[in-house]
Amino acid sequence: MKPRQAQRYLLSLNVNYETSVHEHSWQTIHKNTKGKVLNVSTGGVCISTGEALRVGQVIRMALPLPHVEVTAPTLAEVRWVKTQEEKGTYHAGLRFLL
Repeated sequence: MKPRQAQRYLLSLNVNYETSVHEHSWQTIHKNTKGKVLNVSTGGVCISTGEALRVGQVIRMALPLPHVEVTAPTLAEVRWVKTQEEKGTYHAGLRFLL
């Protein structure tokens, strides 16, 4: 296993994100979903969600900033997904694109 490139910092914040699904070549459906940030680094974030994301999927996030009422908009690519069977949730590692 490759070592992490950046230190992870534990964080517990709610996050909103948007996924896009291409139904047809002419139609894209956008879905807003809530998740929870588990940790963050300079290169990405790990979230817990009730939705199974796909590796390679790009999502739009409104990443909350601690101690202020501001969110930072960003795009992130799903790098990995792990099922948390006992909780019925998923953990996903996301790499920041912006």
